[in-house]
Amino acid sequence: MVLVNLKQSKLTDQQKEAIDLLVGKEGDLTQQEIADRVGVSRQSLFNWRKKPEFRQALVEQAKTITDTGLAYSLTWMEQAMKDPLVKDSVKVQIAGMFMKNHGMLKDMQETTVKSESTISVEDALRKYNIK
Repeated sequence: MVLVNLKQSKLTDQQKEAIDLLVGKEGDLTQQEIADRVGVSRQSLFNWRKKPEFRQALVEQAKTITDTGLAYSLTWMEQAMKDPLVKDSVKVQIAGMFMKNHGMLKDMQETTVKSESTISVEDALRKYNIK
């Protein structure tokens, strides 16, 4: 699944494949399994990960995958919101998730407090000099 930003990189094919495995759908692979798949030792993979150009390509690849997933999610949400077959309650949930994830909606909890006050409102106003 090597994406465009890795194709144009100066890294070796083995390094590109390792990055792809590190950030791809098979993210549950161990370092040894990744090294075995690309045909290097685990120590070589470890050494690559210390190199700035490898780390930078790893970060860029992860960002590309994240951006691609986000674009797909937004397209799906937009289609669902326009689809007359999608229930309004589902559309409200979709809108709520979107707004919450973008900091536009906060979870709120309502609390009711009962007080057994022995002071009248008039006495409280006098006590706190409120007229």
